[in-house]
Amino acid sequence: MEITLLGWITIVITIYAFFKNEKLLLYMMVFLAPFTAANLIHITWTTTPVQTFEFTGAVWLLREFINFIKTKPKLSKDIIINKFKQNKLATAFLIFIIVIIISEIYLAISGLTLEYTGLEGEAGLVKFSKANITRAVITIFIFVNMIVLSFKINSREEIKKLLKIFSIASIFAVIWGLLQFVTYYFGLPYPAFLFNNNPYAAQCYDQIDNNVKRISSIALEPSTFAINLFCFLPLVLGTFLAIKEKMKEKKYIVTFVILVLTTACAILTTSSTTYVGLVAVYALFGVYILFSFIKGGELDNRKRNFLKMTLATVVSIGFAAVLCVGSLKVRI
Repeated sequence: MEITLLGWITIVITIYAFFKNEKLLLYMMVFLAPFTAANLIHITWTTTPVQTFEFTGAVWLLREFINFIKTKPKLSKDIIINKFKQNKLATAFLIFIIVIIISEIYLAISGLTLEYTGLEGEAGLVKFSKANITRAVITIFIFVNMIVLSFKINSREEIKKLLKIFSIASIFAVIWGLLQFVTYYFGLPYPAFLFNNNPYAAQCYDQIDNNVKRISSIALEPSTFAINLFCFLPLVLGTFLAIKEKMKEKKYIVTFVILVLTTACAILTTSSTTYVGLVAVYALFGVYILFSFIKGGELDNRKRNFLKMTLATVVSIGFAAVLCVGSLKVRI
């Protein structure tokens, strides 16, 4: 058994938060969610990874369960049903869990198999195995976290706080991804042992496509990193468009820089999934700005916001192009 450096840090802070600061457990889970390439602990007798956010999330659930028991709640079938009727989001997550369980049972009983051909032409067969159970358990665990979180968060301020923490993690991921790009072209060793240390998955931090370094940052692969960027990009783009201050103001400059770096980072993943997402995010905001904005709302200045989004797009593409061309020359 081997615990990674990030694993030690996560375990120590998690234990402290369990006894001293319950909110820190939740904040850690949200912050560590994008670190999909990081492993908490290396258990040699199993091929099941334990990711940092999974460990922290499990401890957070335990803390919430203990707090719930301490309140000595009166539970009944009607009370539980009414709670879920009032919380439609939790009901949707519960339905997903039920569907997953039924699907796994059916797959195990039916003996269903699927033949496929691999990338190199080799024949393969997919059938029910331990991996199906592992993936199902992890997915159910995530949905359980979502259900508890949907009951736990009751105010807009709490939601903003969690979004802020997620944004900080995403900004770190963007910066780390750009560092990953730069270190390759300058021939510097990439410290994969920090955040790309999951031995049970195909780490793709060293991928090259047409002599261009593909960015995966703290995710397993560029396409996985794209999911993080898709969740973060609408937040930073919406914030940028909603800013009323002049261009010289600090808030305007900082938000613009973050937006450009995020968009450029997405471009440098060279992932088709990322490009579809980029077009979708910018197109949806463009359609809203031009046709669906609310009068008197934060995005009601149609002309100004369209120009701001056009500026961000052009600068981001230009910055990504400069990085590619400049890095290729350095490499040569």
